[in-house]
Formats: sequence, C-alpha cells, structure tokens
Amino acid sequence: WSGRHPPSRNHSTRKQGGVFAVSAAGIGEFMQMMVKDCYDADQQKAFIDGLNTLRSGFKTEKGSDFVQASQEDRLTYLNAMHEKFRASGEERQPIVINMLRDLTVLGYFTSKIGATQALRYEEVPGRYEGCIDYKKGDKAWAI
Repeated sequence: WSGRHPPSRNHSTRKQGGVFAVSAAGIGEFMQMMVKDCYDADQQKAFIDGLNTLRSGFKTEKGSDFVQASQEDRLTYLNAMHEKFRASGEERQPIVINMLRDLTVLGYFTSKIGATQALRYEEVPGRYEGCIDYKKGDKAWAI
C-alpha cells in the first residue's frame, strides 16, 4: 500500500459486511495508475475501448451513465454481461471484464484497508511460525 494514492474525498468509507467498501480503498486511482504505468499501448487501448463499450452499452440498456449508476445496478449489468457471454459459447471473455476484475482484486487486497480489514495483517518481518491453526471462516493472511 502506498500513501501516494489515497482515496478521493468523494469515496465512501462505509463498511459493508464488516469490511470497508472497495471505493474507500482508492481502487479507481489504483486502476488509473496501473493502466498508465504498467500496461503497454495495446493493453491500454483494449482497456479504454472496453470501458467505452461497457459505458455505451449500459447507457443504451439502462438509460443512464454507468459511473453514476448505483453499485447494485452496475453489478447487475456486469453479471448479466458475463452470463450473456457464457451462454454465447465464445472461448474468451471480453478482456475489459478480466482487467477490471483483476485490477479490483489486486488493488483492494494490496491497499491498507484490504490488507488490514479484509485480511489478517501481520507486519513483516515478524516471527516465523511453521504451523498456525486455521479455523473454518478465518480470514486469509496478508503478509
């Protein structure tokens, strides 16, 4: 986690299900940084084109902008898009869906909020314990 990319002021810091929301972890800023700094030109184009296609499809179907829609509406749309793709029998998913999912998971679990609230955080270096008891339902470790 880097303090260089703090959450924007307009991001929610509400807890959802006992864990801070993804938006509170600054995932939007993280995605921008990763695409700009780590993706090559072809990957950047695929990501931006995919986002534009997603937004225009959402606007056509729902009559509103994807970014301004509720989290529930966005999730419903993305799940329907995924199911439509699976039913089509195509071999590969639309690349933007994979990129969004991968960046969201990476950004959240490497953020301070994700590592300390959703995972059990152990600051490294720490002591070595070769055998740690696990109980069903325990959080994964962020070390």
